[in-house]
Amino acid sequence: MSASIAFSNDSIRPYVQDIDHAKRLSLFVKDMKCGHCVHKISKAFDQNAKVINYHVDLSSQGIDIEGESTDSLLTALDQVQQLGFDVIPVDQSSYDTVAGDEFKKDLKRIAVAGVCAGNIMLFSVAVYLGADANFRDFFHWLSFGLVVPVYVYSGRAIFAGFFHAIQKKRFNLDFPIGLALAVGFLASFVSLFGTQEHIYFDSLAVIVFVILLSRFLLKSHVQAVLARNILQFVPGVYQARRLSAQGEQLIALNSLLEGDALRVYSGEVLPADGELLSPRAL
Repeated sequence: MSASIAFSNDSIRPYVQDIDHAKRLSLFVKDMKCGHCVHKISKAFDQNAKVINYHVDLSSQGIDIEGESTDSLLTALDQVQQLGFDVIPVDQSSYDTVAGDEFKKDLKRIAVAGVCAGNIMLFSVAVYLGADANFRDFFHWLSFGLVVPVYVYSGRAIFAGFFHAIQKKRFNLDFPIGLALAVGFLASFVSLFGTQEHIYFDSLAVIVFVILLSRFLLKSHVQAVLARNILQFVPGVYQARRLSAQGEQLIALNSLLEGDALRVYSGEVLPADGELLSPRAL
């Protein structure tokens, strides 16, 4: 589990921008994955009187914070860390670079898990088909050697969430996954020195690979949807697309009138009850 970086006024000052009667800090949030994460951060900032304005962008995993002083921005940054998120202060010119680096790291973790899981499955096939005892033991030890990088490198994010749940005494999705992976690894490791009848390195590696791949695909899909309109998924500021003579307009829900024609894209939430005017969503 990676420990949160301790920031200070001096460490964030190079990233602080001076704007009209305020200061602004941009953050890249590694673990912000869903609308619930956005809601938690927004709720914390709403209760912080020192935060003048803020913008949370799930599609790019970024936060822009405006405060009265550098101390105010540091307090807001600490709030995000206390919620369990890893943050990196960035300037606007390097923001895309940081997001791109995180994207590449995700792909590398998936690739390592996939390659190792594939090779372990090949060894397992030989064992299941009745390999000689000496070859069976050799393949089991090779499988152990390959599953270690899957756990240590590829599965780092899963176990970070698992330990965070224990530390904060808060249940999250990584807790049952991490617990199952830990129990399976320990049971297989013990069996490796015994009868070698209950070794699950192949299944464990595949589970890590599938979880990482599914999260990556889900994250990519969510970012594509949110790129059109992040406001739809932020509680309290949801907007609808109303069609008029001037074209498509974003309006607040309380401005909707009976008879308005709305446009709803695939994957979006319906803003109100109504009748479908076209055979399918655009």
